[in-house]
Amino acid sequence: MNSRTIFALGAALVLALGACAGSESAREEAADAATAGMEAAEMEAGEIAADAMQMAPAWVSQVANMANAIEATPAAADSILKANNMRRAAFDSLLYVIAGDAMLTDQYEALRTK
Repeated sequence: MNSRTIFALGAALVLALGACAGSESAREEAADAATAGMEAAEMEAGEIAADAMQMAPAWVSQVANMANAIEATPAAADSILKANNMRRAAFDSLLYVIAGDAMLTDQYEALRTK
């Protein structure tokens, strides 16, 4: 999360807490503000994921796609790797490279299906 997201969530929380002692309309306004803050945070997270997909090196995208396919059908792991001209040891090595770099990790996580 970046500072804009944290600020939006913090502002929504302050409004929500302030409304606890206020009138019904103040509570409704706080709830609306909290909802708007969450929607903005979700949109921003989606934009970050889209940016990561565009910036990711091709091999990170390939590793993420293979990981998604292996997760969907674990029994076919060897055939998925073979179809991508990859051996298990090489795949594991690439995962370690990704894990050792914060930017690559962010890009990889954005490309992984949830």
